[in-house]
Amino acid sequence: FLEQVHRIIRSGRGVGFTSHAREMEIKPRSGQPYTRIFPSMSNQARAVIEAIVDYFFFADYLKDPLDQNKTRRIMICHGDDTIWAGARKGVAKNFPQFLPMEQEGGYEIIRQAFTGEFDGLDAKTLQPSKSTSRTVQAFVQKQQLQSVVAKLDNK
Repeated sequence: FLEQVHRIIRSGRGVGFTSHAREMEIKPRSGQPYTRIFPSMSNQARAVIEAIVDYFFFADYLKDPLDQNKTRRIMICHGDDTIWAGARKGVAKNFPQFLPMEQEGGYEIIRQAFTGEFDGLDAKTLQPSKSTSRTVQAFVQKQQLQSVVAKLDNK
């Protein structure tokens, strides 16, 4: 597996890996158990991929901020202990936390996010859909609260 992954990377092209996700309950020695979402690949495969990728994102469905009757696929670019998403240290200083995943113009959205031309979606506008996992719902609510607290701190 490692040999084949390195062969693909040496091809000189941009490479992206995708995986389904799985949720697992984490029971820390102290504190409350919590659920974590991460790639469903084996631990050995994940270790190989984690060692070579610069960015790792998670996608889920949330209500469309512009039309609450529709759902929209959203990419979470910065997670926490519950959502496996982020970037290698020092790579994505200003990358937005939430990006829309669009069929039309999706590449341009990601390009603009990389260059700092797109601020991403505001956490306050995101609402869970019927298919949003509870872990993602809790994560979005936490980001919304942090956004409110940050605004209060700046006043």
